[in-house]
Amino acid sequence: MNPYDAVNPQANLKTSLAYSYAQAKFRYVYILPLLCFVVLTFQLLSINLYNSTVLSASDTTSTKVKPTSVVLDVILDGDVATYPREGDTVTVNYVGILDSGGRKFDSSYDREEPFSFTLGVGNVIQGWDEALLRMSLNESARVWIPSDLAYGASGVGNVVPPFADLIFEIHLLAINGIEISPRVQIQRQVPGDGIYFPKPGDTVTVHYVGTFTNGEKFDSSRDRGIPFSFIVGKGSVIKGWEEGIPQLSTGEKALLKIPYQLAYGEHGRRSIPAKSDLIFEVELLKIERDT
Repeated sequence: MNPYDAVNPQANLKTSLAYSYAQAKFRYVYILPLLCFVVLTFQLLSINLYNSTVLSASDTTSTKVKPTSVVLDVILDGDVATYPREGDTVTVNYVGILDSGGRKFDSSYDREEPFSFTLGVGNVIQGWDEALLRMSLNESARVWIPSDLAYGASGVGNVVPPFADLIFEIHLLAINGIEISPRVQIQRQVPGDGIYFPKPGDTVTVHYVGTFTNGEKFDSSRDRGIPFSFIVGKGSVIKGWEEGIPQLSTGEKALLKIPYQLAYGEHGRRSIPAKSDLIFEVELLKIERDT
């Protein structure tokens, strides 16, 4: 037997065992920390990505972006079939208010003279041209206009500061001299019985809250804790009530949006200014018939 052959298997075996131990030692000493580093790095990246996403979403939610175009909120609906076009002459009543601070700076009501102009030819600020094209005949609306579409960086003397956003309450009275009769708008909130409606001569009992179009309250039977009663058709209440209340059934609750022509008119009354459109939240409690 070759002496080498007798020893070599053992030598090979020892060499093999030594190699396996070295491999294991390498795996634990070098590879395991490397794996831990990779896992930890992945977790940190995941956390950063999550935080970045959450912060971005939070920033998006909390940051309010100022509109760059006209914002129009309808107060009283008009004739939805009749809108002005560029080149038409429109007649309006309006109140102008500074968005910052709420100071009134202009009003056709104060001058007791509606204002007429031609749409789309630059007679007025751009915001007005845009707003009036979106309003229907006899509509009343609250219009917010950014400074870029109003008087911009120059402003108007001591009346309108530079870069001032403006709010106008506008009532579109006529298009090319054509008017329509004002009417009560009814926004139903809680249905009634749908059976019994007031007729002339009936005594009705209601609770109501009266507000101006800006939300300011001027009268309330609920605050007094005493419902209000009147006879339909006797002229003891404003025309808007005479027209609106008979359209409600017993138990019904609704908003009556009443133009000033059907309220206290051009002169107003005590705490109600001239030419004030009014909103009444009315609940029809009872109808009594004179049998």
